[in-house]
Amino acid sequence: MNEDLNFEQKGGKNSTNIQGTNISLHYGISYSDAKEIALDIFQNNFLSLSEQAAETAKSRAEELVQNYLAKLLLKKPESINNIIDPGIQYALFTAQKEFARTGNKDIGEIFVEILIERMTLLERSMKQIVYDESLNIITKLTSQQIDILTIIFLLKYAPQSGSLTTDFKIEETLGLFGENINSDKSFIDHLIYSGTVIEGKTALSIENIFLSHFKYFISNGPSAYYSKDKAKIDQFKQTESLKQYFVPSPRNKDIKILAFLNEEDLISKLNANNISQEEIKLCLSVFRMSSHLEFTKITSYLKSQGDIMIKIHDCWNTSILKYLELTNVGLVIAQANYSRKTGKNVKLIIL
Repeated sequence: MNEDLNFEQKGGKNSTNIQGTNISLHYGISYSDAKEIALDIFQNNFLSLSEQAAETAKSRAEELVQNYLAKLLLKKPESINNIIDPGIQYALFTAQKEFARTGNKDIGEIFVEILIERMTLLERSMKQIVYDESLNIITKLTSQQIDILTIIFLLKYAPQSGSLTTDFKIEETLGLFGENINSDKSFIDHLIYSGTVIEGKTALSIENIFLSHFKYFISNGPSAYYSKDKAKIDQFKQTESLKQYFVPSPRNKDIKILAFLNEEDLISKLNANNISQEEIKLCLSVFRMSSHLEFTKITSYLKSQGDIMIKIHDCWNTSILKYLELTNVGLVIAQANYSRKTGKNVKLIIL
């Protein structure tokens, strides 16, 4: 930890202070205690500025702290006591310092999402290191670049994590991040330089991604070419615990398909509903019998979702974007951006 930082705090009434270098620990932290500690961290350690600049920086730091603590109390109130941890305080100061410097509202909201998750990471681990590094990287990226990270996350990573289900709205959700999609070389080179993405060896078109991860949207339902397959489909339809998952296709209500985004979604949902392993095996077998739209028809279907989806499709398929893979830092930033824009929690992924 930087020795120039001075995390000195004064003990209030009924608090117990344990002095270690310049750090005092408080127990039984209330919202007002936490707010005072957080603001003291900033005021005691931020660089001296002109009076006007100092007031702006202080106002921004207070805004970040208020938003952070309000959301923390909604999502993880039990972790507020962890604000006494030196590592947490350093992470908080990093966010305050960067937000005070830029004042960017989007970046501030992402800081809040990351800090909430960082609040629970007290033991040194790869995850803790990644979250701390993410706080240092965010302000090196534009909002547009962060949205690119989020599109990569949604297409390549989220479907396999259980973060997305069949209620995923293609145009509505991707549209939140794809309106200003950009694949210019300098734009992508900077993302690679930031350490949030790497250029992989395998190109994945959006059509191939849907064939792998979004089968629900392009399925034509199970097909039986052999009598044993037909018997399995019939057994599936007659199994009380499974037949509820045989539903009309979102593309054509006359076609019945299985209500799972992909195999990972199937296994996760059925396990969560205490379906037996034998019945899960049957369901998986029938799911794998499903036929899908032809490649060119997948393209037509995706482009029918709206203008933004056309832009995302064409930009992705004709550029280096289809090669990009997220690093752990890129994953953390993308997931935080997705959460803050949609209001939905995600099952956090660290590779």
